[in-house]
Amino acid sequence: MELPPTRDLAVAAGATLVAVFALYHIGERRSRTHKIQRTDERVLILGASSGVGRTLAHMYAQRGARVCVVGRRKKEIEEVELECKTIQRIKESEEDRNAFSVSVDFADPEQMVMLRDVIQAGESPSLSS
Repeated sequence: MELPPTRDLAVAAGATLVAVFALYHIGERRSRTHKIQRTDERVLILGASSGVGRTLAHMYAQRGARVCVVGRRKKEIEEVELECKTIQRIKESEEDRNAFSVSVDFADPEQMVMLRDVIQAGESPSLSS
């Protein structure tokens, strides 16, 4: 039996940790001391080029949140960014709302550091890979 590559194991382990963390916090039911307004929300959606990620991006854009969509496929991610901006314009009648995209591979630590820097700067990168 052939073992899967280390990169696949790392991605699977990361996804499992995220799922466990989410399930733990869903069941906790803590009350918030401060509620964030929908228009002040900042949302990072990983794997947003299709499926559930793309749908979540559209939902948060409609709520007025600042949306950062992330994925490996640059063309698809840019399409999702444009769709989010269009949704926000329709809803809020603004020229350009807060949606941007970053094309990165989660298995590459250097690209994840670049993603962190982009998010902290709060603007769309000019060096998407």
